[in-house]
Amino acid sequence: MEKNKEISQDEQKQYLAKTQTITDDHIKEVDTLMEAKEKELMEV
Repeated sequence: MEKNKEISQDEQKQYLAKTQTITDDHIKEVDTLMEAKEKELMEV
């Protein structure tokens, strides 16, 4: 997108940072769910 000058470098950096934050949040959520599932399976 930057090559076509559709967005500026600053906008690209903002979008990349926002995307990374969302990705990190979802990874944390999945890790939490995995821990809970592991505990559940160990109880059985």
